[in-house]
Amino acid sequence: MEFFEQEHPPIPPTINDRRIYENVQRLSEQIVGKKNTQIAPHLMGSEDFAFYLERVPGSLLLIGTRNEKIDSIHPPHSPYYTIDEDALPIGAAIHAAFAHDYLLDANYSREN
Repeated sequence: MEFFEQEHPPIPPTINDRRIYENVQRLSEQIVGKKNTQIAPHLMGSEDFAFYLERVPGSLLLIGTRNEKIDSIHPPHSPYYTIDEDALPIGAAIHAAFAHDYLLDANYSREN
């Protein structure tokens, strides 16, 4: 069996930077409330975002879009997936809050 790793390198594990992860978690809890945040389980799937995390400290953030009222109950990559667009402003708010916090934090600025 050949895997052709030179032509198609395997996708590395997605490993969040602990400090960025903790900051994103804190900001997410402030925006949507602690009861509305969950820690995703460890998965064996692959994520292209892992290539970015090999070069730049970061954290993968998943925005939940489950809404039974509009039949948004299927996972991404399902042919039945429907996004709840009401979740998009929440995701944008979390990303904007993180960017603002990151730019104001002198510890991040000195390290990068």
